[in-house]
Amino acid sequence: MQHLPIEELIAQLDTYTGFTHFELMEQAAARQEEITPHLLNLLEQMLADPHAWTDPAEHNINCYLLILLGHFAETAAHQKILSLCRLPGELTDQLFGDFIGHSLPGVLLRTSGGDLSGVRQLMLDPDANEFVRWNAGTALCLAVFDELLDHDETVIFFSQLLKERNAAEADSSFWTGVLDSLLLLHPAAAMEEIRRGFADELFEKQYTYLEDVEEIVAAGADSRGERLKRDYQRCIPENFRDYMSWWDEPARREQTSAFPHERETNHAANKKRAKSRSKNKQAKKSRRKNRKK
Repeated sequence: MQHLPIEELIAQLDTYTGFTHFELMEQAAARQEEITPHLLNLLEQMLADPHAWTDPAEHNINCYLLILLGHFAETAAHQKILSLCRLPGELTDQLFGDFIGHSLPGVLLRTSGGDLSGVRQLMLDPDANEFVRWNAGTALCLAVFDELLDHDETVIFFSQLLKERNAAEADSSFWTGVLDSLLLLHPAAAMEEIRRGFADELFEKQYTYLEDVEEIVAAGADSRGERLKRDYQRCIPENFRDYMSWWDEPARREQTSAFPHERETNHAANKKRAKSRSKNKQAKKSRRKNRKK
């Protein structure tokens, strides 16, 4: 691929084609110093008028933007990303969709510069999207893996949330997120509060069962690092392409047709698919986090 002017590179990343922009992203990643000011400016624009960025037929760069800034470990982006995560209603989900449940924890950690106070405040913010709060908790667990936070103190923090139960409404998915974080860290020290949570039906039934949690505890503390390691590798992969490998756009496919009229038809169809994809993402509400391991 030719070396594009930076403005054109960004414009192409912002254009939805139905295909993952692997080559464009690799070029962007190789030009960190040049592209970073532009990416930070885009964050400012998104914060100024977030509704203008919710339709992928108009703006496709949202998740690419966060991947790059996370990959660069750009601390100047951290507070801006936290502000985006605090947008009211469903705006954050409309902007980032399933990215919230898959890659946001890694971005929050990588841009934090080791200061997790803002991530913790985000998790405790009752006005933030419940799935964003869930994944802020996951970021705290990843910080434990990176030895930026103490394991036992972090388990106590999550266990105390379950004990006090004043951080969210009883029917919020936030509580399932707290349980998920405890499972990542190993739940043995928090079993009393976890059992109370199951008895009170605090956790989403489709997520897991008390018997499964007890099996994890019975496996012993030595097993606790494996699940956390898997989540860390999922959120912060070594291979840059793996940041995008889970997306639903085809990774490899001929993007142009030999017939001009087919290219025009495909462009119109792509815009319709983009809008449809946006609606689907909103409906999913990042529930890919509801997994059993």
